[in-house]
Order: sequence, then structure tokens, then C-alpha cells
Amino acid sequence: MERQAIQRAKGPNSAFWRLIDAIRIQTHRQVTQGARRFALSAIRRAGLRLPWTAWGVAALTVGMLCSPAQAWDRGALEAYKPTRESTLSLGDQGPAGVGQPLELALKRYALPGAQPILLLPGIASNDRVWDATVVEYSLARRLRQAGFDVWMGNYRHTGTPGFRSESPELPYHWTVEDQAIYDLPALVEKVRISTGQRPFVAGHSLSAWILDGYLSGLHYLPDGSVRADRMLSRARQAGLKGVISVAGVYSVWWPKSLRNVVTDPVLTKDDYYRSNYELEAMALSGAHAEAGGQLPSLPLSWIGSVLALPLDRIPFVGPVLARLYRSFQGSVIQTPLLSMFYVPSNAPTEVVRTHGIDGLEELGPRLIEQLGNAVVERRTASHYHGEIPADAHLYAPQRAWLKLPLLFVAGAQDRCANADMIHDDGYLLSGSADKQYWRVTGGHLDVISGKRSEVELLAPLVAWLRARQ
Repeated sequence: MERQAIQRAKGPNSAFWRLIDAIRIQTHRQVTQGARRFALSAIRRAGLRLPWTAWGVAALTVGMLCSPAQAWDRGALEAYKPTRESTLSLGDQGPAGVGQPLELALKRYALPGAQPILLLPGIASNDRVWDATVVEYSLARRLRQAGFDVWMGNYRHTGTPGFRSESPELPYHWTVEDQAIYDLPALVEKVRISTGQRPFVAGHSLSAWILDGYLSGLHYLPDGSVRADRMLSRARQAGLKGVISVAGVYSVWWPKSLRNVVTDPVLTKDDYYRSNYELEAMALSGAHAEAGGQLPSLPLSWIGSVLALPLDRIPFVGPVLARLYRSFQGSVIQTPLLSMFYVPSNAPTEVVRTHGIDGLEELGPRLIEQLGNAVVERRTASHYHGEIPADAHLYAPQRAWLKLPLLFVAGAQDRCANADMIHDDGYLLSGSADKQYWRVTGGHLDVISGKRSEVELLAPLVAWLRARQ
């Protein structure tokens, strides 16, 4: 089936098959009962306008021709087994020179000969963000079943068990520049050499910032500063089919800012999702600078240990306690407590819970400082401590160099990477003639693995990728 999908995507009727595939994705749970609701969305996304009787008949017909078992069958998704691939980063951390290379791990749902796509995690995250343990919410598995050769790259000191990249010794003093100059080129080259094809690359959250550096040809100079190189930028762009950013960090600001709380306060729910007083307060207080100078790392792995307490091992009452504890976790997840990362109504409880178990990573202090600096300055720059130096590298100007196909996906309720920021500082500043901006339902993490992701992200993303193969 996957081979047929690949051939269809290259054929003269690819637009028709993109419509078919979009409807298949959206009608896989309810071919008849939900045909009208799901098919209307798919047909409209394909740019068609049909009378209600016509699209109703079309939905039923396509639903019968493209049965759910052939489209997005849970059993088939579970049958995919990931393999581990590895590569070496171009060097260890820091501008003092290239140290001992680190082994970087990639998780692959292989489909040899198909179009490869490399998925990259965001800050304090790993491959779990793309590959949820609840398989129907795993965008990686869905892309594999859609006919793509799916790779997930893990930067240094990240990865789920079995797919973990090597870590430098403490303290974890790497920066966005280290990941853009050392780690990402190695991951991209691994996919390109292994498949013999130019991959698509999709980055979540901080990976958009890292991709900014990679695509601009960023490199270290002998004095430890960083500079972009236009010739290297062109070569790197030529090596990719296109780039997708999801909840990408291009600068860090919110329309409803703490700085304007008196004159323009948060008054509505919509205002709340266009603000982040918590992060602004921490950054403006200078707490990020203190962390950058003193912490070896910000440990987050304890969260997974707490969530996965082995209560079921307690004699007699263990199973009951385990069920109650999991129920309590679910209740917490569905409150606004985690609204910085999830929209409760869109976030599947078990996806959130299991992501907390093995999807969180320790955060290096210089990354914390760099992110805090971006909040204070409302723009992304190379790492510095204290006041921004005159020779700091600014990432925004080089976005005008970008000419490859670009897709910007923003979560309408994302309180970390605000949708307006992604539009203004990512989409509008990029020089590509082939670029799109989508605003979809979701917060920072559930934009990928939320209840609405199948309809609003997966189906149109598959169509976008196939149109550019």
C-alpha cells in the first residue's frame, strides 16, 4: 500500500490522490456516521466546493473504496518497529575547538526507497514528542504509514530508552550554536547518505532556532564568535527538499506582555493564550542569568520517576493504588495547570502522562540563559552572559536568505511559541517564494499529538509533502 501511495504522489493525478488520502485520514474512525463532518473539512482543504448532497455521496463512496483498515489501522501502526541508527556529531561543545565527537542516535521507521523526512525535537524534549506511546497520536507512525521513510534525530543528551544520544560531561554548557554547528549537520548528513535522497526536515520548538543557524551556514570563528555564511547557506538549502517548523521559536514575545500589564491587561481567555507572564517575569528578574552561571543542569527526569511510581508492586493494595494514582494524574492533566504546554480539551490524557515519563530531558544552563535573553531582548541571538554584546550574532536577518519550501505551523493556543510571533518573525521574514503559514488548534505540545492534530495537521501536512516530492 505504501508503494502505491508513493507512485500515486508522483503521478499526473496527484492532486486527486491527495484529496483521497486526506479523506481517508479523516474518515478512518467513522466512515458512515461521521462522513459528512469529516469529509467536508477534507474537501474544503483541497480547495473544492461541492453541494452538500454531492460531498455526502462522495464521502460515503470514498470511505467504501478506501476502507479504514487500509488507511489508518491501529494494528498496522502498532506493527511498525523502530530501528536505531547512529552518527557522530562534528565535535563536542564550545568554541574552543572541536573536541571528541559524540554519538548521536536516530530513531527510524524505515521504508527504504521512500521520501525521507527527519523530525527534530524541541527544548528539553526528545523523539517522544513525535512518537507518542498512544500509537494513533504518533505523527511519526502516521507519516510512515502514509508512505514516508521517517527518521527522528536526538540531539546530544536526549532520547528515549534505546535511542539515546551520548552526553558530554557535566556541566551541560552547550548552546543553540553548538547544536546548529555540530549536531544538526551530522543528523542531516546521516539521513542523506543513508537514503541517497534529499530529506524534508521538520523541527519542533527550539529546533526552529537551531534550523535558523544551520540554514544560515552558521560556524565558529577562531576567536569563539559565530558568523553566518551565505555560500554554505545555499549549499545546505540545496541539500533539503523543504523545512517544516511546528511551534517554532523565532523570537520570544507575546501580544499581551507583562511589560504592558497596566495599559493592556489580560481580560479574556483568548488574551490568556496570547500571554506568558510566568516566563516574562522569570526572564525580566534575571533568574535565567543566575542559572546560566551556577547550575550544572536543570533536572527534569525526576518528573518521569514520580509519574511512574511502581505502586502496583505493593502487596494486596498495589493495583488499586496504581489505578487511583493514574486517575489522579489524569485529573491534573485536564486542569489548566499545564496550560503553558497543553490545551486541556485537546490533549489526550495518556499521551501527556507518558510524555512526562520518558519525553522530558535535563535542560542545560546556557540554553536556559539563551532563552531568557531572547525573552528580554524579544529576539534570538547567540549565547551571551549579562548585557548583549555589540558583536552578538542575530538570527533574524539571515531568514531573508531562505529560498527552499517552508511551512510554518503555529498552535493557536500556544503560550510558549506565540502564533503571532511565528507569523511575524518566522513566516514574514523568510525569503522563500514557496512558504505557507498554518494556525491550527493546540498548545505547544498537543499541536503535534492532540485530538485535532489528525484533521488540522496530519492530513494537510501529508498533502504538502507529496506536492513537493
